[in-house]
Amino acid sequence: MKISKWIAVFSTVVMGIISTASAAHASEQHSERAPRIVGGDNLTIDQAPWQVLVHASNGIISGYCGGAIIADNYVLTAAHCLTKFSAQELTVFAGNEVWLDGEPIEVSTMFIHEDYDDKSFFADIALLKLSGSLPSNAKSISLISASEQSELETEMGISMPNNFFVSGWGATSGDGVSETILLKGVSMTGVSDSSCGWNYDSNYQFNSAFANSIICANNTQAAGACSGDSGGPLVWQNPNRVADSDEGKRLAGVVSFGYKYQCGSQFYEDGFTQVSTYLSWINAKMAEGNSVALGGGGGGGAAGWLSFIALGLFMMRRRLHLS
Repeated sequence: MKISKWIAVFSTVVMGIISTASAAHASEQHSERAPRIVGGDNLTIDQAPWQVLVHASNGIISGYCGGAIIADNYVLTAAHCLTKFSAQELTVFAGNEVWLDGEPIEVSTMFIHEDYDDKSFFADIALLKLSGSLPSNAKSISLISASEQSELETEMGISMPNNFFVSGWGATSGDGVSETILLKGVSMTGVSDSSCGWNYDSNYQFNSAFANSIICANNTQAAGACSGDSGGPLVWQNPNRVADSDEGKRLAGVVSFGYKYQCGSQFYEDGFTQVSTYLSWINAKMAEGNSVALGGGGGGGAAGWLSFIALGLFMMRRRLHLS
C-alpha cells in the first residue's frame, strides 16, 4: 500500500509548462483513458455512511462498483458500471465497511444518462432506485448546488490542497492487482479545467463541453482512484458550512476514469463526473415526487473531515471490477 498524495501535472506558475504538458496529455486522451483508489487508510462506515457497493451479476459475468446514497431510496453511480446489466441483476450493499457484508438491497429501476459515451466517458452517471429500505446507519449525502460549484471552482483555481475525499473498495496498487475487503479513503486536490489534460482533444483544443462535465483531481504522489472504485463518491466540504449538522459535506463528483496503464499516476489526473452539471437530470429521474437535498440536509453521521488521512483505496479477493 502506498501512503501518498499526488503531484499536479500542470504547474500553475509556469504557464509555458502548462501549455506543453496539456498538449502532450491531450494527444493520448482517448486511447489512454480507462474507468477506475491507491494508497489509503481504512475507514469505518460511519466516516462515509453514504458509501455503498453496487454488485452486478447476469449469470455470465459479475463484478462491482461504488455508489453514493443521495436519498432514502436512491443511489448515484457511474453509467459505465451498468451498461451490461439490467436493474434486476443489481444488488446494493449498504451500512458496512466490509466488502459484501452490508445490507443487500435490490434495485427496482436503473437510469443511465442518455448522453453517456463509453469512449470518452462523457455523461458517465447513472441513478438507481432501491426497492428496499436502507439500514439505519446508512445516510444520504447532499448534492453540491450550482452556487457551491462556483465556490469550488474558485478553490480549484488556486489549487487548494486536499479539498476532496474519495472512498471505495477498489484496487490498492498502481497496477490494479492488490485488493482489499475493507473500505478505504484518500484525500485529493482539485485541478482547474484549464490545467487538466483530459479536457483537451487530440488536436490540443480545449473541449469546454467535456470540461464542464467532469472534475479533475490528483495528489502529490501516487494515490488516487483505481479499478473497483468507479461510481463512488468524490466529496467536497463547503468551508462555509462546516458548523452544519452534515459538516458541509457535499457530493461533488462520481469516480469515472483514470490513466489506463497505472492507477494513482503522478502525471495524470483522475476524472470524476461533475454532479452539479447533472442536477436537473437527477431530479427529473427521481420517481414518486422524491427530492434530493441540494446544498443542505442529508449527510449526517460522518466523522470529522480532518480525521481522514490523505491516502487511497482498494480490494482483497480476486474479483471482477466493472471499472
